[in-house]
Amino acid sequence: MQEEVEQKTVTLIINSTKFSGRVLKSAVEKYMQHRRNKHNEHKAEKAKSDVVSHGKMSVKELNAQGQGMTSFEMEKDDGIRQFERIARKYGVDYAVRKTKDTPPKYIVFFKSKDQDSMESAFREFTAKKVRQKGRVPFRKQLAKVMPFIGSRKAPEKNKNQERSR
Repeated sequence: MQEEVEQKTVTLIINSTKFSGRVLKSAVEKYMQHRRNKHNEHKAEKAKSDVVSHGKMSVKELNAQGQGMTSFEMEKDDGIRQFERIARKYGVDYAVRKTKDTPPKYIVFFKSKDQDSMESAFREFTAKKVRQKGRVPFRKQLAKVMPFIGSRKAPEKNKNQERSR
């Protein structure tokens, strides 16, 4: 399998009476300087745009938004996954920080523009957690039913089959 290689061609037009290596070198240097300036201008425009990120971010970025932050602690990693899904759904900005305790705890910092979206996100998150705690694992349910299922034997199959032509 051949790798595809992207090649770019640059056309450089130079007006000079006598073409030499120095002229070519200075033209290439000016071109490279022009490219650097364009790149820096593009970076500056990108930095100037006031696009505020949403969703998961660092604590520093969350604090820089200027609104009040709230936090709560979680014990396990699996609860954080659920919270992240629900927070993205409702547009809540959040940051997760893991403590160095044993066992590790997770501190979730969050904020939202409107209080209603934050309340509905937490209402849904707590409802999911309550449903999970009340649920009986499938293996335990299966263990209760297995004595009744185990008493029945499956009919034996005849594995010896004859072929006729």
